[in-house]
Amino acid sequence: MGVNNIIAPPICEETLIAKAQKAIANGRRTVLVVDDEPSITKLLTDFLEAEWFTVIAAASAEEALDIMKRERIHVIVSDIILPKMWGTELLAKIKSDYPDVPVILITGFAGEYTPEKAVSAGADGYFAKPFRNTELVYTLRQVLRVDSLWHSYSQRMQDCR
Repeated sequence: MGVNNIIAPPICEETLIAKAQKAIANGRRTVLVVDDEPSITKLLTDFLEAEWFTVIAAASAEEALDIMKRERIHVIVSDIILPKMWGTELLAKIKSDYPDVPVILITGFAGEYTPEKAVSAGADGYFAKPFRNTELVYTLRQVLRVDSLWHSYSQRMQDCR
């Protein structure tokens, strides 16, 4: 029937738990949303969770860096204008310390910071507020898919050595 990897009885509890853990680990990706506006953070969190992402929120770049030290983050969506440390500085720090983590920048001041500047600074995406949530989700999925393909390729190359 073209269907594989189906759990069929009898199956031991350990196998079932292992398959469930693998499905959970491979299913949801964790997005770190960094924005000092609680209303934006809430909107993005609710929408991304409805799109099957796990979301962790931070109100500042410093808080985001602390979260990065203790959580497995697959992608970051950060506002550019943040208190103390701007999102562009956060981008530079993330790309330096966590080069495999994609960063998408968002801003309400599109005139000051262009998509070209964001990409040249290392951003994996850029959105001016207001933006369409569906476009953000599409970009997140594309970035994560490319990231996943790259890790798969890298792993195969290491296995060949």
